Amino acid sequence: MQRLTAWILFSFVACAPIAQATQNVDGLFAGQKLIDVSSSSNDAGKVLRVLPDGRLLMAGTCGTGSLIYFCATRLSPNGDIDLSFGPDNTGTIKFDRFFGQGFPTSVPLNDMLSLSDGRILFLGMGTLAMLTADGSMLDTSVAGGTGFMSPALQSYALAEQSDHKILVAGIASRNDGSGNYDMAVQRLLPDLSVDTNFGTNGSQSIIFNVGSSSSLATSIAVQSDGRIVLAGFVAFTGQSGKSVGIGRLLQNGQIDSSFSNGFGSGWVYQTYNIENVAFAVRVDQQGRIVYAGYSATDTNFNTRRCLINRLLANGNQDFSFNANQPLQFFVPVGANYVSCELVDLAPQTDGTILAVGSLLDVYFMAVRLTPGGTFDSTFGSAGISYGGFDPSATNAVVRNGAMAIDRGLFIAGASTNSDTKFGIAVLTLDKIFADKFGN
Repeated sequence: MQRLTAWILFSFVACAPIAQATQNVDGLFAGQKLIDVSSSSNDAGKVLRVLPDGRLLMAGTCGTGSLIYFCATRLSPNGDIDLSFGPDNTGTIKFDRFFGQGFPTSVPLNDMLSLSDGRILFLGMGTLAMLTADGSMLDTSVAGGTGFMSPALQSYALAEQSDHKILVAGIASRNDGSGNYDMAVQRLLPDLSVDTNFGTNGSQSIIFNVGSSSSLATSIAVQSDGRIVLAGFVAFTGQSGKSVGIGRLLQNGQIDSSFSNGFGSGWVYQTYNIENVAFAVRVDQQGRIVYAGYSATDTNFNTRRCLINRLLANGNQDFSFNANQPLQFFVPVGANYVSCELVDLAPQTDGTILAVGSLLDVYFMAVRLTPGGTFDSTFGSAGISYGGFDPSATNAVVRNGAMAIDRGLFIAGASTNSDTKFGIAVLTLDKIFADKFGN
């Protein structure tokens, strides 16, 4: 579980119509920036949001050893640090400042939401914390005056419903003595109290009833009709590897029996190789479910292929996507084809699909697909582009990264060197940026 946690990205994407790309085929990005959020040598960016006013909110994990905590920064639209954010006029917030208030001393970040009212919600392993919109303090109007609480689940992903209720997705232990666990979701009211009208006492699990199995939700999406989609993986006892697992609930938290591809009720699973994991799931405007992650012939990272697939609303394979096949690919880098994984994606209003990921922890990469699920030849080099956050840095890690879309495609992650920092880059989609953002 520790290595899995290090892989998981949890970010929700702000989408906008995208113009045709005029990016150079060599895959260069228009701008890159490194941000040193704390004095720690390990500041790993994980989540990125483009706010309604164009500012960029980034969050991740800072600290080393036994002292690991949330941290965040906010950038102006041109890439400068927004000094009005945070409690100390530095443009950053580090959650170690709240330890004296009972906040746990070691909580790595899994996900972050910028809520519709501007407040900021952070999710760590076992901790959910609400910050005021300016990042200056915990919001003591929620969670009984503390500003933070512990979800019922081991939690990895967040979503906000249109009624401002909050969904927390992850895993729940199965209470049958088997030791297995299931992908699950808990729903909270805006004050972070449990919504007992959802599922069973506020939570619901999805059990993949094919022999003995365990499953985990790495991502969550809310359909326009309020139904809830969870994606991640399922592992069957006695079998090696993992299958992509996807489940769906009704708006009230009950299992959606209409979602099935012939195996079960409320869930589907798909197996391509030995290891198959979905890190991101989204629902497009036609109600189709798109997911991205990786498939591999073994557990070795060097064998991973990027994976994107699209299902119909009922859970069946979308025949119109890549000739009725999931898209699996290595990425050409020079004369070699290297392994990769995708960690975030965004279906666009014109049917195209944007996704980002990591190449061997050395480059970040982006891909755009046509509405038919094939590579968009007008984007990057044959539909794929890659780069780094800083030429002097050793590696660019997007395994714990994110994407967001505003005037271009923003990619966030970590640039690993002797001092690991938040990294952010922007990929031009219709024009070269001429402002102060970038090098």
